[in-house]
Amino acid sequence: MAREFCAVIGLSIKYLMRELALLLLELVQGGPNGPISAPVMGSVRQNHAVFKRFEDSLAAIADDQPLHPIGTAQQTLANLNPIPAIREKSDIITKSFIADSHDLAHGFEIEGALQVHDEQTNGGVKDIGWHKPNVEIPDPLIDGITNGHLFTMIRRFNKDVFAVQAVSPSVARGLDLNDAWSDEYSTDKLTLHLQRLYLSIVLGLASFGKQVSRLRSWKETGRTSAFCAMYFLAWILGLLTPLTLGIVMLTISSETARDTLFPPAPRALVNINTGGLQEPASGHLGTLDSLTGAPEKQEGEAIEEEAANFVRNIRHLVQRAVGMHEKEENDGDPLEGKVPKPIRKGVKAIKAKGTTDGHATEEDDQTQKPMEKDLWSKANPEKLVGVMKIAPHIVGEIVDYWERFANVISPAPPFSKLAFMRINAVLLPLFLCSFFISSYMVYKGTGFVIGLGIFGDPVLTPALQWLNQKYPNWVELIDPKNNLLCGVPTNSQLTLTLLRIGEVHKTPIPPVPTSRPDDADQQQAIDLGDVPLAASPAAKLSAIQESPTDKTEANAEERKAEPKHKRLSKITRIFKGNTKAVVESKLSIDHVRAKAGSDKAKGHLGVLPKPKNLVYAGPSHLKARLDGKQGWLYITEGARPVLLYTTKDPRPNSKDAGNLEPLVAIEVEGIKQLKRATAFVGKPAEMAADWSSDKELLGSVEVEDGNGKMWRFTALPERDELFNRLIALGGQKWLNL
Repeated sequence: MAREFCAVIGLSIKYLMRELALLLLELVQGGPNGPISAPVMGSVRQNHAVFKRFEDSLAAIADDQPLHPIGTAQQTLANLNPIPAIREKSDIITKSFIADSHDLAHGFEIEGALQVHDEQTNGGVKDIGWHKPNVEIPDPLIDGITNGHLFTMIRRFNKDVFAVQAVSPSVARGLDLNDAWSDEYSTDKLTLHLQRLYLSIVLGLASFGKQVSRLRSWKETGRTSAFCAMYFLAWILGLLTPLTLGIVMLTISSETARDTLFPPAPRALVNINTGGLQEPASGHLGTLDSLTGAPEKQEGEAIEEEAANFVRNIRHLVQRAVGMHEKEENDGDPLEGKVPKPIRKGVKAIKAKGTTDGHATEEDDQTQKPMEKDLWSKANPEKLVGVMKIAPHIVGEIVDYWERFANVISPAPPFSKLAFMRINAVLLPLFLCSFFISSYMVYKGTGFVIGLGIFGDPVLTPALQWLNQKYPNWVELIDPKNNLLCGVPTNSQLTLTLLRIGEVHKTPIPPVPTSRPDDADQQQAIDLGDVPLAASPAAKLSAIQESPTDKTEANAEERKAEPKHKRLSKITRIFKGNTKAVVESKLSIDHVRAKAGSDKAKGHLGVLPKPKNLVYAGPSHLKARLDGKQGWLYITEGARPVLLYTTKDPRPNSKDAGNLEPLVAIEVEGIKQLKRATAFVGKPAEMAADWSSDKELLGSVEVEDGNGKMWRFTALPERDELFNRLIALGGQKWLNL
């Protein structure tokens, strides 16, 4: 860079010197503006020879000859030139803006167990711990992410992403797996997005509220005093806005600064009302990140259960609010079924009482029916259905933005750690301007904006029309995920990238460990000094651990409550047994129907196998059925992997390993659509079988090949693992349906 810089400067100086010489010669010979005055002309003529020799010397210099030898000057400029360092940093930031999941997976040099294992694979796919206990799986598989956190993300991914479609790269620029806003799965999406909302937004806001309570309580005297002094000093000096923006920029930029200013504490131990220590709702501290402190057998299970209960309780509250639990006979009211029951009951109460305050007439009110129809015509079922179809996507978009912002502040490999600079680049001008912008200027500006919004229609409407004509996609361009948060992943996009890293290193990530009722709860190793709450060590220990007295009382309550629910338990067991018998009868009938040629019945065969018949193989060999026939799925190795279905055992130690005779061959790169399907086609049958049977219900995977044909592989013990391998192995860009 320094060499080119010096060459450009040298040529520029040479050109200027030539032009100056030509100008002087023109003056000597008589310029275009006539002869020069005699004194000046004489002086110029006396130096004519000098200028002539100077021109000859310039002409003798070759265009590619440097004006000075390459030496100290260029070396000094090269040492002082900041352009290479700036260019390197800008390239890193630019690449993070246009991050592609495939490129990140191939270009990421990990330091975890996957890389070490990749060096030992010799080009073949290896098993690093499929269906093995956690202690036998190397930790971490990917550097920078613990196995517990990795499996938590994959467990959530298995729920949130169940149907994807391949799209062209032009449609899915940057990171893929964006939401398609499809109405096909809107009902299922609403539940899942509400659970995500709890896991990200509700828990985050709860942590923020508890931090504020801790500051307000003055129980942490030193920290509260420091914040109080800073606040009122900034208030006296008129620097509250710079102080706020500065703290925001500092907390975004540095995790150390966040933990120093706002020391984290277990959520379940902080009382949001008093800001002090409290006993967890579960009785003892089993987890650090949950609101209840409930114990868990695998990392992340406690908050997942909290999220499921959160959504379930919200559903019950909404149902009760709109009267869905009530069953009243239709009394002939023309508004029956159109007006929500609480409103209708209120109207009936008013009728029974007489009239409401403010009514001009007491009898023959001609406005009541028209007003009811007019007000509640906008809440009819047809319009509510449209709103309910859009609601899941809106909730999903809100959660996506929250997750992207969280991944900016706390990025995970392989995404850039400099993504926070984008937000700081927006806040820094505001921070600098806040020193010069007075409250009066803000007041006047706000008044102008309000006036423009009320009276500026003659200007705003033509401006908006011009904007729509010149830049039709301007709404898409100002979307934060396409500029400020471009290249920043949601949790699903991050998980997909991590799965692709495993495929790139020929070592697929093992399945998520499952917990059983007899598994022991995880024990939290908590140092009392790491609990930054103003309480004595004895009080902290009492809140963290479950005392023997509490255990005795809990056991006594259970024994006391047992007779109370004994009859209900018997009734539940009777219903469960009856449902189980119905499901088994249906499956027996399906065997007969399958032999008769029913395709639907063939798909139900083998979905409730006996535990001894379950086969867990992986990562490339997976037990499956096609059209009811038992077989195997095999993912081949190589540059262009193929998904094969065969009735013979493809495992290396099998006698049929060299002669598979596949019945189906699907090129992974050509897959157009993937779906995690249920075991039964009908959802009620699926729910009944899952509730009544203690056996594992085996799901299905639907694969659309390059020719548009849909294949449904059923009775898969490793359904999620097959789906995750297929979605991560190919080079497609996916759209989340």
